[in-house]
Amino acid sequence: MRQELKQSILAGILLMAAILSVNYYFYVRESKQELVRLRAELSRVDKQKAKFLSLLRNKRRLLEQKRQLEEEIERLKVYLPKTEDLPGLIRAIANLASLSGVEVSRVELGREISHPDKHYAAINIKISFSSNYEELMNFLKKVDALDRLVCPYSLDVVAKGISEDPKLQVSGLLQTYRYIETAKRPKKRRKR
Repeated sequence: MRQELKQSILAGILLMAAILSVNYYFYVRESKQELVRLRAELSRVDKQKAKFLSLLRNKRRLLEQKRQLEEEIERLKVYLPKTEDLPGLIRAIANLASLSGVEVSRVELGREISHPDKHYAAINIKISFSSNYEELMNFLKKVDALDRLVCPYSLDVVAKGISEDPKLQVSGLLQTYRYIETAKRPKKRRKR
């Protein structure tokens, strides 16, 4: 009986070892493999999270830069006349010429050269007048001091007569600019 008891205990131990081995082989080993796979997945997700957080920080910085640039554009638009402001600008240039002692024979709008890809249009102002050198310089300084951006684009200066203070016949173009508002394109929605 003792022998049978030993055999049954031994059989029980072997059966228990077999059950534990089968349990380890089917469940624990599979769980360990799943754990390794999940750790690798967690590592990958952590890297993506870090990348997205970095992008989020950059997005905030870029949005702030965009806001500052838009404010700067709005501030600078003041220097560019709107289309309806152009007749007033022409009158202002003619008045500056008179105040400078320049004898104006013509101040009129020329053609507009549009640059929509650069968000502006250049507007030519045809001008012709006669003056001496000092009056010409005084007029150009006053044009430069205007609130609106007006630049001498091309001026032809011809001296009439020979003297200490010759009369200059000046003709050419001044150029001003206006802002071109571009239509905002609708944002494309990304599919998720």
